[in-house]
Amino acid sequence: MQRSKSSGFTLVELLVVIGIIGLLVAILLPALNRAREQAVSVQCMSNLRACGQLLYIYANQNHGMFPMMKIDESQQFPRNKSDVSTTNLGVTFKYPDIKSAMAQIANPHSNPYDTPFFAGGLKVFYCPANWFWDAEQNLRSHQPDDFMKDSGGGDTVTGCLTYWYFGNPDPWYPQYHYPGPFGGAHPGSAPATATGALDWRFWDTNGNGDNRDEYVIKLGEKGMQRKVLMTDQGRQTGGQNLGSVVGFQFVHGPHSNPLRGWQNNLYADDHVESKKANAASFSADRTQFINLNPSPDEVQPRWGNATQYEMW
Repeated sequence: MQRSKSSGFTLVELLVVIGIIGLLVAILLPALNRAREQAVSVQCMSNLRACGQLLYIYANQNHGMFPMMKIDESQQFPRNKSDVSTTNLGVTFKYPDIKSAMAQIANPHSNPYDTPFFAGGLKVFYCPANWFWDAEQNLRSHQPDDFMKDSGGGDTVTGCLTYWYFGNPDPWYPQYHYPGPFGGAHPGSAPATATGALDWRFWDTNGNGDNRDEYVIKLGEKGMQRKVLMTDQGRQTGGQNLGSVVGFQFVHGPHSNPLRGWQNNLYADDHVESKKANAASFSADRTQFINLNPSPDEVQPRWGNATQYEMW
């Protein structure tokens, strides 16, 4: 009786199949990564829309005034006595307790001073793509459960957002208001006459010689559709513990090629847009924004200092 031949794969056939599978994975993986990034970005945009609703509720409860921004920590809302300002041109004040007010709007039946505090709706203040705080390995926790914590109150962590909030710099206005040219090599350079807290200012992103139209204070202002209330974080990573890549990085997009990233912005009229980075507007080493006439459709410097630029 004749023995039947084996029906299994030969070694060559097996290697061919493995090679085809590897080729398909190499082709499909980037597309899957892009789809995942877009899905996370959609969730981020949904968060920002919800943030806009909470900010509008606050404004309607406070004579149309948006919450004050914490001038030196735009990733936090002010929290009363622990956020006493430093003296700026003879102006010293205490912030109202905006953090607890926002917590109570998000969770109307919770006491924000309870420990632990029920985070609930506060999750919308945290971008699902933001990786900067973990990468920096610092103590600025950004978990919703830590929203009410503050280092000034004796806690070991500071409850940060993972968005930047840019509304209502009062009572720093009009000191915060700067008319006139922004000198230096790029729009992020402060005037030579600016000192101290005045170095933290909004840049004249539309180049009209005045920064007052770069931020919103209250409901009903002109141009609210162009004024950013809250935005994704973006960082200049040189000298920071954010990996080997030097230059600007964005939370959305490939970390290995930061200038292919984008940011989601919440505008004062409560709409959300995505802004792409334009590589041609940055220096060759990606550490400076050098375009003096950027397009309104690209991310631009917002405010910052020599080691960290915040973008929108």
